[in-house]
Amino acid sequence: MAKRRPGKLWFKFTLFGLDWEARIVPAKSKTLDNGKTLACVLYNERAMYFSDELTLEQQRTAFVHELQHAIEEHADVDYEEAVSPEVSERCTDQIARGWLYFIRQSPAVVAF
Repeated sequence: MAKRRPGKLWFKFTLFGLDWEARIVPAKSKTLDNGKTLACVLYNERAMYFSDELTLEQQRTAFVHELQHAIEEHADVDYEEAVSPEVSERCTDQIARGWLYFIRQSPAVVAF
């Protein structure tokens, strides 16, 4: 029997042909390092966890950020080989938000 995952299922999606889950967990949960982080991705579980205290817009930006991490992991991209962990996180964040803004502002391309 599969281990029960923490939190509440938000939605499921497929990435690189693999099934993933996005879940909402309490902000102070162990999953989110007792409130030290707002979201995280666990590659081996193919699961992403998000704080229940995020606004809708924060959920969106956190999701694309964690999605970008999953894509980077799949592609063996590791910015930390060239820059500090803080700069690496900003790189991931900027790329993720670029995709989010592109999707929002280009519905015809996304529909294509």
